[in-house]
Amino acid sequence: MTFRDVFSQEHITSALQNQIKHSQTVHAYLFTGSRGTGKTTCARIFAKALNCLAPEDGNPCLTCESCRLIEDNSQDISEIDAASNNGVDDVRILREEVRYAPVSLRYRVYIIDEVHMLSAGAWGALLKTLEEPPAHVVFILATTENHKVPATILSRCQRFEFKRVKLADCAKALKNAAVTEQVRITDDAAVLIARLSDGGMRDALSLLEMCISISADITGKVVREAAGVAGSEYIFGISRAVLGGQPGEALKLVSTLHEQSKDMGRLLHELIGHYRNIMLLKLMPDETDLIHWLPEEAGDYRQLSGQYELARVMKCLDVLEEYTERMTRSRDKRLAAELAVVAMCNAGDAHAGVLLHTPETQTTPEPEDDKPWKEVMRFVNDTERETIPAALLPPFQGGELPPEPPPENKIDSFKNLLKQKGIEVKER
Repeated sequence: MTFRDVFSQEHITSALQNQIKHSQTVHAYLFTGSRGTGKTTCARIFAKALNCLAPEDGNPCLTCESCRLIEDNSQDISEIDAASNNGVDDVRILREEVRYAPVSLRYRVYIIDEVHMLSAGAWGALLKTLEEPPAHVVFILATTENHKVPATILSRCQRFEFKRVKLADCAKALKNAAVTEQVRITDDAAVLIARLSDGGMRDALSLLEMCISISADITGKVVREAAGVAGSEYIFGISRAVLGGQPGEALKLVSTLHEQSKDMGRLLHELIGHYRNIMLLKLMPDETDLIHWLPEEAGDYRQLSGQYELARVMKCLDVLEEYTERMTRSRDKRLAAELAVVAMCNAGDAHAGVLLHTPETQTTPEPEDDKPWKEVMRFVNDTERETIPAALLPPFQGGELPPEPPPENKIDSFKNLLKQKGIEVKER
């Protein structure tokens, strides 16, 4: 409802609040960042604060007439989905609307979500409006792919980069949401949801809602059941089987997870995160803030980190990345997961970390006397070649060297030389 409710985006919320307090707003904003980080939410709050009659430290008061009108879906606040309204005609309609003054608020605010989906013609039509905007209009463009926004649009917008929500902030927000929903959630369950959401608050809240539908007492087991992920015992079991070069044991664990209807694609993603943790622990053992683990997993990770060689960890990550990409095209996802764990088991020596490779076939070197004649035959087959470099001809063994023929007779001389060696010459 206010900027105080937004997590991990203090660098943005404080700047927007200061603009409201000092009346230094601009006519166009661009909010960029990964999904579920609060772009559209901040746009709605900012639209409310722009029109609030009594803002409190840059936040909307939520009690004035303007705030109540916006809560009731005021026609002066328009949210446009550019994914489905991306044509030039849609933007032309918008250009006609912006000429009219607001009906009941101070500003007309247009929130255009997924703005990178606009067509080339639509960008051109929007650019004209951004160049000469009416004083009563504010545009807020939101996108997850800012590299697709034309430079002419970027130069006319004030840009804000949204960061991924921090793990601790996400877990804290989930606990607050659980209190509001009158359910219990354990600390490890909140951290697990935050980790699975990968910095997206919306994804975390969606997973929490799914967990609530299963049980009012949310534990790590409930979260794994709701998300369809493998338990840490299976992940550590597979990595130990890989370390010991035991593909049979790894395949048994994959089969068990498949029977429990676990998503095989999610399994490979979990293994990627698992080996990433091992890699970071080997490279930066003191920087544990970068490692996504549950407190009870710390001992197991440190043990595995001491047993794995870095080269082996890197090879396992390469294999997982390759088979994750293959899985998108595979009809049998279980088979792709099984191939991945078998490839990891055979990826290197478990103790020395030596990467295995297929030895190149050893070929018997060809005799030195045969090499010049093979080069000669290569040039004979080249119909566009007119002269033969003397360096490629084998040494003459018939006594004195023949005199150098005139340039125009070099081909005939060469044919005669081949006939002397018993090589048949065919005219081509």
